[in-house]
Amino acid sequence: MPYSGVYFDPSQIKRISNGPELKDLKKHLNIALVLVEYRISQLNKGHFSKMSPNEQLSIKARFGLNVKDVVKYEDIRKQLLTISQKLRTSIKTELYTLNTRPELGIFFRDSNPSNKEFYGYTNVANDKYRNVICLGDRYFSQNKVLGNNTNAGTLIHELSHQERNTGALDIDPSFYGERGSENLNNILDGTANLRHADSLEFYFEDASQSNYVRNRLGIGENVPRL
Repeated sequence: MPYSGVYFDPSQIKRISNGPELKDLKKHLNIALVLVEYRISQLNKGHFSKMSPNEQLSIKARFGLNVKDVVKYEDIRKQLLTISQKLRTSIKTELYTLNTRPELGIFFRDSNPSNKEFYGYTNVANDKYRNVICLGDRYFSQNKVLGNNTNAGTLIHELSHQERNTGALDIDPSFYGERGSENLNNILDGTANLRHADSLEFYFEDASQSNYVRNRLGIGENVPRL
């Protein structure tokens, strides 16, 4: 989420540049890269009918589309492709930095007890820290790969807030979560979800249901789909 409702205190944050938290961060950034690259491969196929059933279902669920929405679909496909390509570039850039100069990374650990319920936040109202991403207790207390609110999804969510990607928003608390994202489709045009960080997060997390992604992540076929 962007800087809203959190208590930002520079003395309570520390750059993630070593130790198990750096290892965890790189692991989930790599998972995020797999999710984003899979979406790019599907979106590059063009017409809705050429996509996998998983991709078709996710676009319907997250952006309120069906195969008859030809013009609307094409508009959203192009915008999603641009967003995905920007996210891929950002993730690769951050992985390179963490592997070579982690002391320059944008990811920080927030230990402020007032923020213990947050997975993460970004775009703080402080010029020195404006583009940093702070990760909190809820992020590091889990190691979740499948479903919604995964570690990789959280990273995609926070990166999507940054202007270099799409400047996505947390539009309104009533639209938080999977049900809220679906409600946003019912109230506003599906293109609104392209600027809603939760909808984008869920769209990329849905990719973990595909056989290709599950194989890339080493998830066995016996692990149930969510």
